Amino acid sequence: MALHRCTLPDGDVDIIVVIHDSEADAPEARALNLSIGADAERWAIRHNSTRRWFHIVYHCGMPRRDAGPELARKIGLDEACRRLEQAGNPQGVIVCLDADSRCRPDYLLHIEQFFLRRPLCPAASIRFEYPIHGAEFEPEVYLAGISYELQQRYLAAVKQYVGASASGFLSHSAMAVRCRDYQSLDGISHRELNANLPLLHKWSASPHLGHIAETCITLSPRPMAGNDSVAGRAIINALRMSGQFPTPPYPVLEVLQQEGIPHWEWMHIAQERSCRLAPVETAAAGFLEILTGSAPAVDVRSLVEAYRSL
Repeated sequence: MALHRCTLPDGDVDIIVVIHDSEADAPEARALNLSIGADAERWAIRHNSTRRWFHIVYHCGMPRRDAGPELARKIGLDEACRRLEQAGNPQGVIVCLDADSRCRPDYLLHIEQFFLRRPLCPAASIRFEYPIHGAEFEPEVYLAGISYELQQRYLAAVKQYVGASASGFLSHSAMAVRCRDYQSLDGISHRELNANLPLLHKWSASPHLGHIAETCITLSPRPMAGNDSVAGRAIINALRMSGQFPTPPYPVLEVLQQEGIPHWEWMHIAQERSCRLAPVETAAAGFLEILTGSAPAVDVRSLVEAYRSL
C-alpha cells in the first residue's frame, strides 16, 4: 500500500514481490505463503495499471543452505534485470525495499530524479530511519532499534573520518542500482548470499556512488534470531543489554583499518576485543553519550533528530 500511494515518476514502475520459503519449513508455513500469494495476486489485479504493475513471484522449497531474504533479494534483482533488458532499458533502475519497511509518497519520484541528474552513478544508498515509537512492538523494542541506528550512524561517521568510505549508513532494504551496473559486477553470487554484506559495497570504490537523502524509508525494528537479519539480531542483543551497545572509539577503528580488516567487520571485531570507550572528536562524543546511557535525561526524539543530521 505504501508503494501504491507513491507519486508515479515519469517512467513506468514494475513492483516485484518475492514470497519465499525453505525446504526445511513446516507445511503450515508453506500453506500460509500460498494463501498470502493468492491474496497478493487478487490485490494486484485490482490495483495494477499500465503505469504501475505489481508482479507476484512465489519461490517455495528453497535449498536449506541458501534459503532466506538474501536469496529472495537475488531472485527479485535478477528478475528485475530480465524484465528491464526485455523492455530494452538496461539503464533502468532497480530498487530494494523489504516487506516490513515503509516509504514516503515521494519515494519513487526522488529516486528517478536522482539517477536522471547523475548519469554516471551506478548505485545509491537511500536515507532510512527506525521509528521512535509505535503500536506494533513494546517501547523497549523501539528504543533498541534507535540505539542500533545511532550505533550504525556512528560507525558510518568513523568510516568517513578515517577515509574508508563516504557511502554512509547502508542497508539492503534502502538501495538502488542500475540494471547495467548490477550485471557488470555479476549481481549477487551464491558465495555472497550468506556474507551479510550490503550489496553497495561492490561500488564502494566508485567516485560516482551516490546517496539519496531527499526521501526516507522507515525500517522495522522487529527482533529476529537466526541468519535472517543482521539488524534483527543486533536489536535482540540490545534488548538483552537494556538497549545499550558497546561502541569503540576512533583510535581502535584506525588500528583495524591499518590491519587491513574490511570496514563491515570493524564493529564486530572491536566488540570481540572488548574495546574501552575513550574521548573522541565532538561529532562522535554525542553518540558515545547516548550509547553508554550518560547523556542528559532529555527527550529521545530531540537526541535522535540531532544526531541523524551527522
